[in-house]
Amino acid sequence: MDNTIDFVVTWVDSSDAIWNEKRSKFSDNKSNLNGESRFREYDLFKYWFRAVEKYAPWVNNIYLVTDRQTPKWLNKDHPKLKLVNHDEYIPNEYLPTFNSNVIELNMHRIKELSENFVLFSDDVFLNDYVHPDDFFKNNLPVESGIIYPIFPESEFDNIRLNNVAIINKYFSKRLVTKRNFSKFYNLMYGTSLIKQIINSPYNRFPGFEDKHLTTAHKKSTFEVVWEKQKDTLVNTSKHKFRELSDVNHWLVKYWNICEGNFYPQNSRFGAFFWVREYKSVIEDLKASKHKVICVNDEDEVEGLMTVKDSLIKSFEEKYPNKSKFEL
Repeated sequence: MDNTIDFVVTWVDSSDAIWNEKRSKFSDNKSNLNGESRFREYDLFKYWFRAVEKYAPWVNNIYLVTDRQTPKWLNKDHPKLKLVNHDEYIPNEYLPTFNSNVIELNMHRIKELSENFVLFSDDVFLNDYVHPDDFFKNNLPVESGIIYPIFPESEFDNIRLNNVAIINKYFSKRLVTKRNFSKFYNLMYGTSLIKQIINSPYNRFPGFEDKHLTTAHKKSTFEVVWEKQKDTLVNTSKHKFRELSDVNHWLVKYWNICEGNFYPQNSRFGAFFWVREYKSVIEDLKASKHKVICVNDEDEVEGLMTVKDSLIKSFEEKYPNKSKFEL
């Protein structure tokens, strides 16, 4: 059995004039799904590599997925680094794309990518030592199986609802939870277990507790979902930008959960922060409260430059030494 684990991280340089010119040729979507925060760069990406080198030296390979963009400071000759351009794995009929759902839903096509891989956005950072079994146990993803209703608050929730509608087409909540009782009702979930109990009467899946952190994936599950829902995934892949009818890679995560192909994740594993909560981010960085943190951007950020400078300073204090991924 191949137990290697790869990391995959997506990145875009929104200051790239060539990329911006290309985007402008297709961009007529004013939806909040495609605001500037989806592409903005905070100059923190080098710390992503420093954190991986320090906290996950066991990783097999790191696949950096971009639209023919490379950070100027990147050491492209690092033996674990694999640069992957969109046109090297996404079918040509879907290109160019500025839709993260397209970029992520086609990742199983990346040549030589391990069966087991962990997907990162470039705003998700390791914050403490992690081990392979933080992501996979007995060859199965480690995930939260908390069932929780989706309360639509933003356009992005439409995508989550689309995912759940497909899940309810194929899976019975009662049968799934009955067959995997110990995985759905597990003390690893901490206080979130209360949500599980409260939502137990529902006959169908009302949603899942989604955390924008790392996601442990299996290529084979992507292939199953593509086989079962090809029309839906093709439709999403045709969208140059995010649209309300999209699905995303969380559908693949849900599929593993509903098949019982997962192990419960400790509720204290990671933390999500809006960038406006940068002071809390700084506290977490200093104390390593969580193994993984997300610093999620927003379209409207008060005192943007102050926030950016404060984050850079704190990341530099935590990771002052260059990694071997840097020139």
